[in-house]
Amino acid sequence: TSSASGFFFEDEKNFPGMKGLILTNAHAVSMAQSLKISNGREKRRYKAMLLGIFNSADFAVLQMEPQELEAYQSRNGRVVPLELGDSDKLRVGDKVLGWGYPLGGERISKSEEGEISRIEVNRYTYSQEYWLMVQASLQQNRGNSGGPVLKNGEVVGIAFQGVSASDRINYFIPINLVRSLMPLLDKKELIPRWQYEAQPMFPRLKEYYKLKPGQGGVLLNYVIPTGGPHSFGLRDNDILFEIDGHEIDNFGDIFFEPLGQRIYFEEIFNRRRVGDLLSVKVIRDG
Repeated sequence: TSSASGFFFEDEKNFPGMKGLILTNAHAVSMAQSLKISNGREKRRYKAMLLGIFNSADFAVLQMEPQELEAYQSRNGRVVPLELGDSDKLRVGDKVLGWGYPLGGERISKSEEGEISRIEVNRYTYSQEYWLMVQASLQQNRGNSGGPVLKNGEVVGIAFQGVSASDRINYFIPINLVRSLMPLLDKKELIPRWQYEAQPMFPRLKEYYKLKPGQGGVLLNYVIPTGGPHSFGLRDNDILFEIDGHEIDNFGDIFFEPLGQRIYFEEIFNRRRVGDLLSVKVIRDG
């Protein structure tokens, strides 16, 4: 038995007319034989079903079964779903708030207000795949995973992992990432597989490839033949210096306007789907 947090939401675009929808983490429900929901105010637990799971980005959509939702509302009042905000508007230094049930406790816990300290593309612990994540100084505990992170009363993310050395460094999944992947819960084949290895262009490497000192770009050491970059025409030992009009520096970062900051170029890949157009510029064979 394991427990985690979650929250009610609505999504007329992807789940029209459906009530009792709940967002949580994939790692909390992926191995579950049965799912039960509690609000901490009563001992009764209500049955839920798994509507969709996206293991790669560590989120899942549940639904409280209709008769269970009716019983829940008769005892607790009408469910008021949380509003989903726009996480692309988040900036380093913004204040956010986390909610959840620490250690599977019976009382909901509100963390102290935390500050966003980093927005980056990094590895998700559960899937070992790279997606956008937000780091914040929130006091989060085991059991808070799956809980909402809010700014001005709107959900901007889902709590999902922390740093073992500190209980004040935690990460949340940007809600815009969840929204962008929601239509693909049953169409994961539309998500390209970005299989490649890239390395920074350090001065000696630039010298070897006869690049000018101020020239940007990263070296693609290995482009897997079955992956998305290969289908775009990228090959081993290409120096990738521009993607979709964004210049790439020697560490792989671009200035990405939607986030108002520099971010690893893979975020461009992650916002593409099979069939989308993508422009790249490379240096090949000198």
